[in-house]
Amino acid sequence: MTDSALARNGTPNPLGKLTAEIPKFKVPEEVKEVLEREAREAGLDLTAFMRELATVRALGRERVKSLYAERIDVVAGKGEE
Repeated sequence: MTDSALARNGTPNPLGKLTAEIPKFKVPEEVKEVLEREAREAGLDLTAFMRELATVRALGRERVKSLYAERIDVVAGKGEE
């Protein structure tokens, strides 16, 4: 993993550098409240939660699990450097 794969907060993203943007959109207050609650329960801020939600929806649960498993292997010293 390279320094270019680090997010602003120093946490690497298994997909690499985050450069693409999705336009802002409005939702009803109730929807925002539910998403904020789910984000808190996941230990994430709303932006990170929405990013993970979009990633899983776009790439599929199994691919995302595989990407995170590969990252864990690298951190644990079992993957490629």
